[in-house]
Amino acid sequence: MKTDQAKAFYKNAESRGIRPGLERIRDLMNRLGNPQDRTPYIHVAGTNGKGSVALMTAQILSQAGYRTGLFRSPAVTTFEDQIQVDGRPISSQNLTRETERIQSAALEMADPPTSFEALTALALLHFADQSCDLAVIEVGMGGLEDSTNIIPPPRLALITRLGLDHLGVLGKNLAEIAGQKAGIIKEGTGAALAYPSEEEGLAVVADQARTRAVPFQVIDPGRVSLRKMDLDGQVFDWKPSVKEGSMSLESLTLPLLGRHQLTNAGLVLTGMEALRAMGYAIPDEAIRRGLSTARLACRMEVLRKDPLFLLDGGHNPQGVASLVDLLRDLSLPPVHFLMGMLKDKDVDHVIDLVLPLGASFTCITPDHPTRALSGELLAQKIRKKGGPAQAFSTMEEGLDRALTTGQPVVAFGSFYTAGPLRKLFLKK
Repeated sequence: MKTDQAKAFYKNAESRGIRPGLERIRDLMNRLGNPQDRTPYIHVAGTNGKGSVALMTAQILSQAGYRTGLFRSPAVTTFEDQIQVDGRPISSQNLTRETERIQSAALEMADPPTSFEALTALALLHFADQSCDLAVIEVGMGGLEDSTNIIPPPRLALITRLGLDHLGVLGKNLAEIAGQKAGIIKEGTGAALAYPSEEEGLAVVADQARTRAVPFQVIDPGRVSLRKMDLDGQVFDWKPSVKEGSMSLESLTLPLLGRHQLTNAGLVLTGMEALRAMGYAIPDEAIRRGLSTARLACRMEVLRKDPLFLLDGGHNPQGVASLVDLLRDLSLPPVHFLMGMLKDKDVDHVIDLVLPLGASFTCITPDHPTRALSGELLAQKIRKKGGPAQAFSTMEEGLDRALTTGQPVVAFGSFYTAGPLRKLFLKK
């Protein structure tokens, strides 16, 4: 098997769609010898911030000397970046060898795995083969019935900010959605920590932890004190709490932009305190280095400072509200928005959020075969709300248009927009 053949295996499985439930992943992992049982885990669920929290956590643990796996999705830059050990993407050799095993097992199944289930199997098999001390796993969607929930009770269950996303799939309201995400808290979990969210959702998470006899804590965002923020990142202090074993760290550097990332960092740092209490050796210096090296493509990423080109995968109202807050914090003049969204998102709400900051809009179609909202339909929605919007048939044409406006450019709307745009921009 060649590398492109291995990638095609996961691509071809996309035709099976998204099918929540653990039956197929259990069958698949059992045929592989249940490699997921050989690695300790940190599991990350939530609506916004999962990727950032997972990355910061993995970076710190690697800096502390632990062989650390990281599984995140969707692919933004390259396929291999989704599965890493100590910051190194899975190699072509390991990708092909492990995919051959997964494909062989899948062919024996009466109900073959979906693309994400097969990808989850690849990550868990790879982390076991690489003898990881810990692996940080980002939930794909939800938690309770997400294929990543095949892992044994994790050392930490981290719940990032809760919000209304994937309505109709995960639930009809915040409480139902929170119930799905809280499903990663299983009996035997070392500790569960949550980002401050609406009480309706947090109450469900707290009840799940209590029922499973898992220590639960909502982190205190007041322990984070911002010193400085600019296009290079943020500098902040982490204040001690009254709780025994709490840390106090000054002048921590975080390249990730947005005030929400400070609360994400607070969730990570509270997690480090919990791991220390469990006996993990995590020096202060490892925390400093880990945070200072945490960089994420397509998450409020500055690709060019002058004139500004800012790229973000924000795709739901919560994520876009954080993007709007950042633009206001940076005191930017009206910007040119380069947008491409999926049709199953709350498009109208997102438009309402960005409209006051937009001098003009270029609309493009995301790179998704079934869920993409056409650029022309998006432009029509913006024009109906009073915004000047123009649609282009290709991403490259839309990017060329945005780059000629002379205004700061903010590209956002979906990772299926941000990923391809990033490649095009860097190529240019």
